[in-house]
Amino acid sequence: MSSARQRVLSPQLLLLMLAGALGTFAYGMALPVLPLTVTAATHDQATAGLVTGVVSALTITMELLSPNILRRFRVRDVLVASALVQLVAMAGFAAVRTLPAMLAWGALTGAGFGLFVTVVVVAVAALVPPGRTGEAIGYFGLGVAAPTILGPPLAFALLDARGAGAVFAAGALACAAGGAISGFLRLPATRPAAAGSGGVVAAVRSPGVAPVLIALGCTTLTYGAAISFTPLLLGTSGPASAAVFLPVFAVARMLARTAAGRAVDRVGEPRLAVPSLAVGAGAFALLQVHAAPAIVVSAAVSGAAFGVVQTAAFVGMLHQAGPDRSAGVSGIWSVAIDGGIGGGALLMGPAAAALGLAGAFWLLPALFALAFVVRLPTAAAGLPTMRWFPGGGFRRAVMDVQVAERNGLAPGTLELRSVGPLAFGPDGVLFAADNVSASVFAIALDDDAPGEAGGPIDIDQLDTRLAALLGCARDDVVVRDLAVHPVSRAAYLSVMRGHGADAVPLLVRAGQDGSLAEVSLSGVPFARAAIENAPGEDDERQVLRLAEGAEPFEEFEVRGIKLRIARDRMRSVTVTDLAYADGTLLVAGASNEEFVSCLRRIPFPFGGAARSNSLEIFHVSHGKYETEAPVRTLVPYGSGDVLASYTCTPVVHFSLAEAEPGAHVMGRTVAELGAMNTPLDMVSYRHDGQEYLLVANNRHPLFKLACADIEGQAGLTDQQSGFGVPRQDVPLDGVVRMAVRGDGEVLMLRRDGDGHLHLRSHATDGF
Repeated sequence: MSSARQRVLSPQLLLLMLAGALGTFAYGMALPVLPLTVTAATHDQATAGLVTGVVSALTITMELLSPNILRRFRVRDVLVASALVQLVAMAGFAAVRTLPAMLAWGALTGAGFGLFVTVVVVAVAALVPPGRTGEAIGYFGLGVAAPTILGPPLAFALLDARGAGAVFAAGALACAAGGAISGFLRLPATRPAAAGSGGVVAAVRSPGVAPVLIALGCTTLTYGAAISFTPLLLGTSGPASAAVFLPVFAVARMLARTAAGRAVDRVGEPRLAVPSLAVGAGAFALLQVHAAPAIVVSAAVSGAAFGVVQTAAFVGMLHQAGPDRSAGVSGIWSVAIDGGIGGGALLMGPAAAALGLAGAFWLLPALFALAFVVRLPTAAAGLPTMRWFPGGGFRRAVMDVQVAERNGLAPGTLELRSVGPLAFGPDGVLFAADNVSASVFAIALDDDAPGEAGGPIDIDQLDTRLAALLGCARDDVVVRDLAVHPVSRAAYLSVMRGHGADAVPLLVRAGQDGSLAEVSLSGVPFARAAIENAPGEDDERQVLRLAEGAEPFEEFEVRGIKLRIARDRMRSVTVTDLAYADGTLLVAGASNEEFVSCLRRIPFPFGGAARSNSLEIFHVSHGKYETEAPVRTLVPYGSGDVLASYTCTPVVHFSLAEAEPGAHVMGRTVAELGAMNTPLDMVSYRHDGQEYLLVANNRHPLFKLACADIEGQAGLTDQQSGFGVPRQDVPLDGVVRMAVRGDGEVLMLRRDGDGHLHLRSHATDGF
C-alpha cells in the first residue's frame, strides 16, 4: 500500500550531519596550521609539508580499505572508532609537537579522517528514504562544506590568540563531540559495495583518460600547496591574509562545483575545463600581489576554476572510459583529489627552500598552465558531449557510482533471455524478471531528472509505434508489464519482440513527451538474484490462462462462452509479479516443490538469504482449496502483508509478518470477482484519505475495491459465502496493465476494440 512521503531531514540524519560536520571541522582546522607548526618545530621550510603528506597518504589508504572494514564491523562502531582515532591525533598534536611525534599524529589523523568520511557517506545512504537520495546528499554536502569554509579562519584566530596547542585542542573537542554523537545513531544494516568490473588500472589505460587525469593532478597539487602554504606566504591575520584567501576559495569552489554539474552537459567537458585552467593560472598569479582586492579576486577565481575542473574531470574521465569502468574512474578521481592535498604540501616545502617562498608560489600558476597545455588538444578536437548518458552528465556520473555502491550493483552488460514483471525499488532501481534464466535483475537507470508536475502521458497506437521502433510487425509486439520511474515519472515497458523461443526481450522507456526509446543494457550497473527453487526448464507441466492480444491460443467453449486459452510452461511462471516494500523484493510465482504456488521475499541489496513460502487459498469459483495455481498479480498491503489475485478471480490476503522461511501460508480469500477470467494487473492508490484497490481483468470490467472493507471481511471458505468485499465497476474498457504515477494519477495500458494498445494517464478522482 502507498505510504506518506517520508522526511529526508530525519532526526537521525541531522545527528549524522552534525557528527560529520564536527569531524570535518577538526580536519579543516588542522590542515592549514600543520605546515606552520612543522616549520616552527624544525626551523626548516623544506619539511613544512611532510606531515600533511602523511595525512593525505593515510587518508587515501583508509578510503581504499574501508569496504573491507565495513564487512567486519557495524557502521556505527566504525564511526565512533574513527572519531576516537582523530581525537587521539588532535590531542597528540596539542601535547607533543616534535617532528617524529607529529608524523605519528599525522598518520592517525589521516587514518581516522579517511575512514570517518567514507563511513559517514555510507551511513547517509542507509538513512535516506527511497527515491530521496539526491536531496539528502545535497543537504549533507552543504553541512560538511561549512566546516571547510569556517575552519581555517577560526584556526588562524586561535593560533594568533592562543597558539597551535589551542587549535589542536579545539579539534580534539570537535572529534570527541562527533564520536559521542555517532554513538547515539540508530543506523539500519548496510551491505558492502559490490566490486565493479572496471578497476583503477583499466580506467587509467582507457584512451583519452590520461590527459584529463594529468590535468586534474596538476590542479590538485596546486590546491594542496595553496591550502598548506598560503598561511606562510600571506600570514594568518589581516584583509590580505590566508584567513581571507582560504574561506573565499572554499566558497567559490563549492558554488562552482554545483554550477559545473549543469554546465558540463550543455557545453561538454573539454570546453568547460580548458578555459577554467587558463583563468585559474592567471588567478593564482595574483597571489604575488599582496593587496586585499587582489587576494580576494585570486581566491574567488582560482577557487571557482578548481571547482569546475574537479567536477568536469570526473565527467570527462567517465566519458572516455565508459560506464563499465565507472568504479575505476571513481577511484582514480578520489585518489587524485586526496593525493593532491598531501602531494602539493609535500613538494612545496623543498621548492620553497630552493626558490624562496615567493618564487615557489609561481609554480601554482605554472601547474595550471601545464594542465591547460595538456588539455588544449582535446578542446580543439571538439569532442562530443556525454556520448553515453543522454541528458545525464555529472549527476548521472556521480549517481551511477553512488547508486551502484549503495545497492550492490556492478557495471557490465546485462543479457536478458526473457523479460516479464517489472517493479521499481530504492534510488529508482528497476527490478526485471527473466523467467527463462530463473532470475530477477536489479538495474540502475540513467533517468533521475524530476518529471513535470501534472504532465500526463498519452501515447496512442503504442503497439504500432513500438513495432516501428523495434522493426517488426505490430502483432509481434508483446508488452509484458508496465512500471513508472519514481523520480522522472517516465513509463518503462517490458516488451518481447516476437513469440516463442525466438522472441527477443527488450526494455522501452516512454517519456512524458510521447517519446519511445529502447533502454540500453550495455554497461549498466546491475545485480542478479537467482530463483533457486524455480521449475526446471524441462518441466512439462502447464498453467492455463486467458490469452492476450495476438498471442497464440486455443479456443474452448465453456457453458456457451468461447474462451481463448493460452498454455504457459511452468518455467515461464517462475515469476508472475514483483513488488518492492521496506527493503524486500516480493516475488510471486511458481516453484518446483510439492505446493507449486509460491511467494519469495528477497532482501535488497541482493546477497541475503531469500525467504520462500508455499501458498494455499480457498478458490470460491472452483469450490476447493488450491496450492498449484500461481498468484497472477499482487500489491504490498499493510505492514508486511500482501494482497494477491488468481485466475478465475479470487482476491486473497496473506499475512507474512510471522511466516517463517519455508512455512506453508494459508491465505484469507476476501473477494471473488468472477470465473472464466484472468486478472491482468492490480494497483493500490489513495484518494480523499482512503486506500483503494484497482483490479484489471481479461474478461471482466476494471474493478475498484475499498481497502477499508478488506480489514473486516471474513474469509470466504465455501461457495455459499458470497462474493466478499463489495466492488465497483470502473467505466474504462480494455485495461491490461496499470502503474501508479504520483499522487492522484494511474497510468493505464489499454487495448481498444481493434486490438491496438494506448498508454494513457487517468486521474484517480475520476474512478
